[in-house]
Amino acid sequence: MKRYIFTLFLLSAAFSIMAEQLVYTPALKSPADNAINQMPNVPLSWYAITGSTGLQYELTFDTTANFNSPLMFDTIQTLLTGYRTKNLLFGKVYYWKVRAIDNGNTSAWSPTRSFSIFNNLNIDLPAIGDSNQAPDVAISWKSTLNFITITGVSYYDYQVDTSANFNSALLVSGSVKGNVFSFKNMNLRFYTTYYWRVRPRHAGGAGTWDTTLWYFKILKNPILISPGNNVINQSLDVTLKWNIITGILAYQYQIALDQNFTDIVNASESDTIVVKAEFLRFGNSYYWRVRARHLTDTSDWSQTYHFSVNSTVILKSPADNAQNIAFRPLLVWTAQTGITGYQLELDSLNTFSNPIVNYKPKASDVNYQVTKSLKSLKTYYWRMRAFAGTGITADTSAWSPVWSFTILNPTGIEENTIPAFALYPNPTSGKIFIRVDSKEVNTVQFTVFDLVGKKIFEKQLNFTVGQNVEEINLDNIRKGVYIGHLTIGNTSVNQKIIVEK
Repeated sequence: MKRYIFTLFLLSAAFSIMAEQLVYTPALKSPADNAINQMPNVPLSWYAITGSTGLQYELTFDTTANFNSPLMFDTIQTLLTGYRTKNLLFGKVYYWKVRAIDNGNTSAWSPTRSFSIFNNLNIDLPAIGDSNQAPDVAISWKSTLNFITITGVSYYDYQVDTSANFNSALLVSGSVKGNVFSFKNMNLRFYTTYYWRVRPRHAGGAGTWDTTLWYFKILKNPILISPGNNVINQSLDVTLKWNIITGILAYQYQIALDQNFTDIVNASESDTIVVKAEFLRFGNSYYWRVRARHLTDTSDWSQTYHFSVNSTVILKSPADNAQNIAFRPLLVWTAQTGITGYQLELDSLNTFSNPIVNYKPKASDVNYQVTKSLKSLKTYYWRMRAFAGTGITADTSAWSPVWSFTILNPTGIEENTIPAFALYPNPTSGKIFIRVDSKEVNTVQFTVFDLVGKKIFEKQLNFTVGQNVEEINLDNIRKGVYIGHLTIGNTSVNQKIIVEK
């Protein structure tokens, strides 16, 4: 009987052992053992095993390898081979294991694995030591860690301060949501160094501040662009321009007669980086500077630049002492702005005691067409000045330097200074020939003008030693009387050309 009972006991134990061996131990999948920088909502997964429809998995994870801390978490998953964690503590190492349960039978626990949750963020911009930052500079950090998108973070806490200990009265601190990776500052003090840091946070706790000391410096002042330093001949309403600074309310600018800005002629405020000067006078030199301000601070003044205003009108053409000018020349000058008008005088005497022309062009004019036919071979003089403002702001520039020009000579060939010169046939129906007996190699300029001095045709000719004949095609010139002008070296000759068609 004793033998029978002992046999039944052995069979029962064997069946029990065989039943328990039917539940296999799950193999862990991810994260890998000793994985680092995991997200606080890292998913834990394992490989499925075979079993009944009632198969379950028990998952346990904790901050201790003995799974005996108050933070130990245990859950049973039916047929699921993964679990998404939540609010795991930043910077902590976690241990985890899994076993299977099938019809009351339990497998052995899997080997224990560990992983750690990330603690610090990757800072982006501004970089350490960046200077010339705007007072509304944005701080930013990366949304990834080792190329993996950060998840499981509810908020990011930030601090910006003039103290590396983040304990001054100017401390700026706050939070942004977990899907935001930057913060834009406001009204930071000019030319001041700021330190900053950021950390992740969720309902379970916060990460630690980065031990690396990140800092940047706010710019000192605006930078002037134009007019450049020591430029001359500026208009009365010269445009002042400087670089843009974000995060400010306005720019203040000053224009003065002295570099110490004790004699200020124009001072104002602008919300743009471009303004037109006012109250300037012809011929004066000026100094200018700019500074920026916002709600809590004002920058230093910029570097001081200097410029001078036109003292008079700048003449352009005809050039001074020009020869062979048309009978009704076009007088041209350099445009000025900020004025109310010009005065132009033209006379055969440089005293301008009784000008042939005394005309007042508009402020927008840049040339004047002489309407009176001037006399050939006669020298004429012209000058200009400008006017600006009215009343107490009225101003008049100095007269420009007097320029002269001489009208061309329309005489025939018998008066030419080049005896071996012929132009034929004349009158012509369209083609003419130029014959020149040259004692040396010459480059000749041949020009045709109409009777009011407008250039109709021009061609450069290359003559060799001896007799030279050049054909000129005037088929595109309308019927009429013209002046042919030939220049050889320092010698010029004019001849009347009659075109008949």
